[in-house]
Amino acid sequence: MKKNLLLKKERTMAITKKNLLNPKCNLYSSLARCAALFSAITFGYASYGQEVSQIYFKTPTSTETSHLNRVTNWCTDADKTIPFEGSFTDTSVQYDANVTTHGTEDTMVTSTLESILNWRNLNQSVLDFNAWKDEILTIGGSMSLNIAEDWNLNIKAASNAPRELRSAQIFLWENSKINIGGDWNITTDKNGTEAWFGVRIKDGYDNRFGDLHVKGNIVVTNSSNATAQLSNANVNFTVDGVIDLNGTGAWVVFDREYAATPSVMRTIGGLGDADGNGISKGNLYITSRAAAEATILFTNSKSYEFEGTFRSDPNYEAKLNLTMMANDAKNGRQILRFYKGGTGWANGYTATDNNINNVEISAGRMDIGMYEGMKGNDLYLASYSGNSADAVFSATGISLGTEVGKVVFDTMSFYKGTIVFDILEEENDFIKINNGVTCTPGSSELVFDINITKSDLEIYLDVLGAEILERDLMEFKTSDSNIVADDIIVKTQDGIDGKISFIENLESGLTTIQIGLTVVPEPATWAAIFGAVALLVAVAKRRRR
Repeated sequence: MKKNLLLKKERTMAITKKNLLNPKCNLYSSLARCAALFSAITFGYASYGQEVSQIYFKTPTSTETSHLNRVTNWCTDADKTIPFEGSFTDTSVQYDANVTTHGTEDTMVTSTLESILNWRNLNQSVLDFNAWKDEILTIGGSMSLNIAEDWNLNIKAASNAPRELRSAQIFLWENSKINIGGDWNITTDKNGTEAWFGVRIKDGYDNRFGDLHVKGNIVVTNSSNATAQLSNANVNFTVDGVIDLNGTGAWVVFDREYAATPSVMRTIGGLGDADGNGISKGNLYITSRAAAEATILFTNSKSYEFEGTFRSDPNYEAKLNLTMMANDAKNGRQILRFYKGGTGWANGYTATDNNINNVEISAGRMDIGMYEGMKGNDLYLASYSGNSADAVFSATGISLGTEVGKVVFDTMSFYKGTIVFDILEEENDFIKINNGVTCTPGSSELVFDINITKSDLEIYLDVLGAEILERDLMEFKTSDSNIVADDIIVKTQDGIDGKISFIENLESGLTTIQIGLTVVPEPATWAAIFGAVALLVAVAKRRRR
């Protein structure tokens, strides 16, 4: 069978190559046909033009019957009476795989069997789940589970499940892979109980890690108002799209207790609303019984917004780094609004509000809102492109719809970057640096982008009865800093002039950066002024005569 398939593949490739080399196959005559042929041999997953079949996994009764990639464990009807006689390696057919198991039944892809290559969708339901820790999917060493479109995972609690967290585990053994071409949709149902649910991903080896890659989004949904929890104890985790926690969901960015390393990186395309329902809230955690550090690398191509908490076990050091490295520097933006959540519970840990660690922006824009008493460690702006407009930071409010906020960091450094300051009638963005602000003298550039319109400024000045609006924008420790006024370029909207002042307080040892904003007269106004001056000069000359 394998030999026939191989010969068929070779003949297809030979015919395709011949067609591609045919002079008649060109941009003007048969581009579409050539593109289709090329796609057929280069796209590893099944395409939409192929045959689609529904297959159903039998109820596992033993280790042998729990293997997902053993064709004898599948049927072609929902009643599971007609045996499946196809092959998962036949790329001419697409399969929607439907798997229904109970909490005590494991499903596995083992190293002794061939990989699953061409499933279109995986629809997996785990019913009567009541295990403290139970593997719902195990990928054996060097094996791959490839899903062309979506993995729809539904977990429903047993009617007698207690309140304690039930952890449905996905096990990645040495060098194994899960590749999802579309979305990973996780839905939990507590079935009238008080049970908490978690989906934990973990590695089986300390030095030969597995890999989970979602090309679309991860959407975590609670069908019965329960907190659904996605917990990452594995090392390699990439989401090209967005992680959507749908309001009450939780993402344990790093479950250190079951991880092989003390630090990890999570690469995601955004945190916020992926399913279009307008909900972009959730909770972030680091759980551990030892020191742990996690970095979320944002690769956004457009703007996403998240409002929620960050909590960890107060008995152990937990560092959360935020790095903005947008794939699209002009449109990639991540807004993070952190509010105080108090005491929470994740993975059996008692967790409380924690600070964030380092924030680094090299491409794109990141806005952070902090509740009173929250701070970050280091704020670093360094545009990879060398264009200050490509690495942008701004403080924001902690609630959706609010733009003005105050953030606190221990230190700040920059090479080239932009800080946006929103200015309203009675408040404005403010950045407090507890220690120093440093840069590379002579080559660094920091742009202060002042977000206020001319019409609003005119209103504010009229209310104040003043000609200049003065606002404090930043504060830092003088002795630890090397920033000077020449390092800052002021950018204002049309019709506004802005001047920066460094105000040093010798008693406190702090320097405050202050902006003074004035309205630039319209050309007609300037003409009137010049006319009036000319008239006065003429009158003065006449009087002297």
